[in-house]
Amino acid sequence: MVFLVIGLLTLLNLGTGFGLLALLAPLKFRQKLDPLERLLSMLGAGVLANSLLGLLLADAGVYASWLLLVGALVLAAAGFFRQSRRKEQGGSTALSSLAVPFTQWTLPGRVEYLLVALWLAGATLIYFRPHEIMWGGADAGVYINLGAYLEQQGTLVVKDELLAELPPELYPTFLRTMPDGTFFWSSGFLVTDQTGRIWPPFYHLHVVWLAAGFALGGVAGALQLTPYWALLATFAIYLVARRLLKRSPHGWWLALGAVGSLAITAIQVWFARYPTSEMLTQFLFWFGLWAFIVWGEDEYEDGTLAYLAGGAWGTTFLVRIDTFFVWIIPAVLAVYLIGEKRWQRSQLWFFAPLVILPIYATWHALVFARPYFDNIYGYALAVAWQQFWWLLPIMGLAGLLGLVLLRRGGLFTLLTRFWGTGRYLILIGGVALALYAWFLRPRLGSALEYVNPWDNVTVQQWNHMNLRHLGWYMSAPAVFLAIAGALRLWWDLQRRTWAMVFLGTIFALFYLWNIRSNGIHMYALRRYVPIVIPFFVLSAILLFDWLLQRSQTIYRLAGWLLLMVWLAGIAWTSRGFLSQTNYQTMPAQFESLVAQFPENAIFLFNQARPVDLGDHLSVPLNLIYGKHAFTVQNLTGPQADLLMQTLARWQEEGWEIYWVELSEPNPSPLAPENLSFESTFELRFTVLESTYDRKPVNIQSILWTADIYRLLPLSQP
Repeated sequence: MVFLVIGLLTLLNLGTGFGLLALLAPLKFRQKLDPLERLLSMLGAGVLANSLLGLLLADAGVYASWLLLVGALVLAAAGFFRQSRRKEQGGSTALSSLAVPFTQWTLPGRVEYLLVALWLAGATLIYFRPHEIMWGGADAGVYINLGAYLEQQGTLVVKDELLAELPPELYPTFLRTMPDGTFFWSSGFLVTDQTGRIWPPFYHLHVVWLAAGFALGGVAGALQLTPYWALLATFAIYLVARRLLKRSPHGWWLALGAVGSLAITAIQVWFARYPTSEMLTQFLFWFGLWAFIVWGEDEYEDGTLAYLAGGAWGTTFLVRIDTFFVWIIPAVLAVYLIGEKRWQRSQLWFFAPLVILPIYATWHALVFARPYFDNIYGYALAVAWQQFWWLLPIMGLAGLLGLVLLRRGGLFTLLTRFWGTGRYLILIGGVALALYAWFLRPRLGSALEYVNPWDNVTVQQWNHMNLRHLGWYMSAPAVFLAIAGALRLWWDLQRRTWAMVFLGTIFALFYLWNIRSNGIHMYALRRYVPIVIPFFVLSAILLFDWLLQRSQTIYRLAGWLLLMVWLAGIAWTSRGFLSQTNYQTMPAQFESLVAQFPENAIFLFNQARPVDLGDHLSVPLNLIYGKHAFTVQNLTGPQADLLMQTLARWQEEGWEIYWVELSEPNPSPLAPENLSFESTFELRFTVLESTYDRKPVNIQSILWTADIYRLLPLSQP
């Protein structure tokens, strides 16, 4: 299954990328790239094209994975035709200029290729052991189930005909009530009207790719997508590191050491196996950064590189709701290009995707995930207004002054004049913040409790411990080495590094201030995965390279020693995370359970807790297996008679109703003689413990069990 998914998805993206780059050849794709970068450019271009096509099909309600294959074949054929015409005309092809190797290599290129191949093989062994999550009530399982539903139904909106026919008086019985008076079917799945439509949470590009994985191999195929993105992401990060180190005598081998240490970092490994959207975001961001760095070395002239950078970063807006900080880069670059009178029409290929794709993402969210969009941005705006309202006038005055200076051509002269002082302020401020976050904030702060808006469950945030928690999974020396490396990059800011330094710092500060998640470590820490963890790794590696290039022996010895400390800390803190895979065999167990029931089954979970087994099982029953499933409560009272009438009507329509009695049920209007015992199901698996105030180390054995009864005809005594 692993090699099937890797092979077919890679061929799909390579074919699409080949065609797209061949068609973009008239845009003067002149930059000299070596074969590894050629491979990444085609893979990345293919991912961008297939992502946009897939999401457009999903939004139109006509998604099918085979249509992605058709699109790839059409683009590949068009690209092949275009290349043939260019060869006949005696011109260079879109890809022929990409095979020029680096002259800075200290060893023959084939040695590097061999080591990269060995590293990719090792990363495959580490990453492609996915957590076999397919249950509802948590983000990872929701993504998997939505991907399966999209592949089978062609649409993102869940439609349930029984819910559409349900009397509104029974909504409090079959659905849960939100504080604003709306309802949710299961955690995250909202019901806002009486049409039978169930609205999914999140942005949905990741769901599109999970649907493609489901088409290749069912749930097992979908679970391979996150490791696939992790593999591509670390490949892109390697090429970013190699670009940043290409003038170094240590070159590509130190870049390989960077991604080697990243590949075994506990957080990276865990979320490379966890089917949420972080790894797709990581790949898109670092692929975009690689293209942006190469574009900058080309003096921001080549239109194709501009498109790859802008398209990749713009596509992140279709994956996650929290990538808006990316806009800082085009804003700063636009000011620079205009102020220095270096604006060219080809640069629109960078800026246009960063305008068009976020607009599309906003439209998509307002249509398909409005409550999710309102909740996230409503919270962000409220916090910003409460804590930063006083900054608005200052920012306005600074912006006005900047426009005046830009118009007069003096903005960058002024910035250069003050940079000598500014970098001292950054250095002092960075050291002070690091010491405060590690030593003082944990003593002053306390856990914050709040009600999760998706399931009304009270959860905790441990923001005052954020940097300490990060140290638990990287080691304290590694965290401080990364911070030192980041401050050194600020001190010696360059064209090749400024975008990474800006965004890495902003995302790190934002999530270390407020991680905006519940306090369970191996859930909340995913916020750092797309940008912060790779940024920390590269910052530390570039620090070691700087030390190793000093002429004094003491600096070189310090560089080697700190590199060893770094690797030892990363390896030590990853113990247990490399070996553990959560929920092993769960899909097979669930498949066996569902096979025991007829096609016309309705499952009613009698559940008193806000989130419990009913949420976990009803989502895959409905979205993957096409069964109707509800978690019921408020079973007695004025609506009890209407409930009994509805159940009787469903029986008359030919439905088989199964009553699932959980360990803490609600009082039921059904008499014992109405129920016939069918079986007691058991689902067994092991998971890493969920902890708030310490690093998880223990493996727990989990047993999900409940009694299942068949509802007899209600007219029967």
